[in-house]
Amino acid sequence: MGLVVPMPAQAQEPFFARKTITISIGYTAGGSYDLYGRLVARHIGKHIPGRPNIVSQNLTGAGSLRAAQFIYSVAPKDGTTFGTFGRTIAATPLLTPASAQ
Repeated sequence: MGLVVPMPAQAQEPFFARKTITISIGYTAGGSYDLYGRLVARHIGKHIPGRPNIVSQNLTGAGSLRAAQFIYSVAPKDGTTFGTFGRTIAATPLLTPASAQ
């Protein structure tokens, strides 16, 4: 019979370590959405494992639809981009008449 020696588990590096998270803000600098987005950017990094860098990015245009479309179609789908945009953006296509689309 051999001697069994327990091996300690190796710590895995957090996913977001040494990464940058981008917060896309759908309005111009100085407005309330910009203020909320930058406030979140300032403090959220210390609550995410790996303490990633957080960057705010203003994507103005079309009442924040540009930012929503960027997040949906262009931004990486790995959690490194999220954003803030108008609360009615998601419901607008549902409320637009079919003839106007």
